[in-house]
Amino acid sequence: NTWLLVGSEIELDQNAGRGTGRNIVLRVKDIPVFYTPYLSFPINEERSSGLLYPSIGSTREGGFDYSQPYYFNLAPNYDATLTPRLMSERGLMMSLEGRHLGESSSNELQLSYLHNDAQFDPATLGITGSESPPEAKRWQLNYLGSAEFTRHWSASADFSAISDFDYFQDFGNAGLTDTTRSYLYRHGVLDFHQQDLHLQAALESFQQIDPSLSDLDKPYSSLPRINLNYLGDISQ
Repeated sequence: NTWLLVGSEIELDQNAGRGTGRNIVLRVKDIPVFYTPYLSFPINEERSSGLLYPSIGSTREGGFDYSQPYYFNLAPNYDATLTPRLMSERGLMMSLEGRHLGESSSNELQLSYLHNDAQFDPATLGITGSESPPEAKRWQLNYLGSAEFTRHWSASADFSAISDFDYFQDFGNAGLTDTTRSYLYRHGVLDFHQQDLHLQAALESFQQIDPSLSDLDKPYSSLPRINLNYLGDISQ
């Protein structure tokens, strides 16, 4: 075995789909690597609430960086994940992800918030070479959703926002995917379909997150845009 759980007492409940153990030692290749006086763990493929794998690292400006997600299995069609993230040089950031799946809709919401960034220094703000972020309160919001109201009407939305230009540089976890972004795209669409007729109303906008982006490189915004398409034979 690559890994093995050893304990003074281990009980497997097949009906509940969980196992519990006391004085548990995790051995990897017969080497003890972790001990806990009590452990509860799943023994089937069903989702269950509990701690997920943590993320540990360090950065020059943020210092020691530890994230510990906790998963809430609230219902078969919705759940949530709460992630405290401790950065020794910045403070405690809280992140929440919620997901909901309905019969004809889906929604996903992500929130992150740091109440007071310890790196914020109003005395050096705006001075060349200052490492102070532009804001003390740092946050991020993402929403993605879609719904079918009736057989003919449907809608979708994608919205993202951050507190300041440097957010992804300081907190981004997706590497170059985040840090090389120039703007955040936002849109909302309302659709109507009936036979050969298609009516669409859409709002499109963006948040600029690269202060060096020129006017020629900025994407278009439309508030609102309405399209009407008829695919039938108008001669009849």
